[in-house]
Amino acid sequence: MTTLATINNLVITRDTPAFIIASAIPGAARVFTRNRMDWCCKGLMSLGNHCAEVGADPIAFLEEIADEAASAPTGPNWAAKSTPELVAHILTFHEAHRRDLPELSAMITELAVTQGERRPVLRELAAAFPTFMAETYHHLEMEERDLFPPIAAGETAGLAALIRRLRDEHEGHDHRLVAFRDWCEDYRTLRRFAYPLPNDPDRPINALHLRLEGFEADLMEHMHLENNLLFPRLQPGA
Repeated sequence: MTTLATINNLVITRDTPAFIIASAIPGAARVFTRNRMDWCCKGLMSLGNHCAEVGADPIAFLEEIADEAASAPTGPNWAAKSTPELVAHILTFHEAHRRDLPELSAMITELAVTQGERRPVLRELAAAFPTFMAETYHHLEMEERDLFPPIAAGETAGLAALIRRLRDEHEGHDHRLVAFRDWCEDYRTLRRFAYPLPNDPDRPINALHLRLEGFEADLMEHMHLENNLLFPRLQPGA
């Protein structure tokens, strides 16, 4: 297979799985997300198929990743970490989600009240967000109650059904994130109002979009660590 690019010592072809690129190259995950490519739940899909699905040119896409990688900080290689270290890192995302969700909910509720008439999508977002919060809290609790203790005890043989359920719920979370991004103009407000005037009515919208995009990045990374690194260790081939 022809090499399309080599970035951060990773040789990339059309057959390279998305999650390999997103996890090995700093900043690459953001590029996948910006281009509406699901590098998490569809992490095993090849770069070529991802690009074909959204009508992107693979060479131009990889150039965008190379540009992002040039300024992105390098993080730990979690694929090389032990399972206890990986679980401990995943739990930091649990803490972050529990901190961020109530704050996001309050921002959305306030904006739906103050700007919902001007931007009706805010009301749609406010109506959908409580269900998403409840689903996320339940998912975190299930992992902490039913997944992580057996891992710590080395009793992972009976986890196949749970892992399938968690994967399915990850897909549900991903679909909601796509809906949020659609309602929020694909977060274009972040670029359109990068330097708003102090009295600009879109200034609080910009702040919300910034928080939502950050939350999306954290949740996608969380799901990637489980789908593509943790679960295959527990149930090879699952």
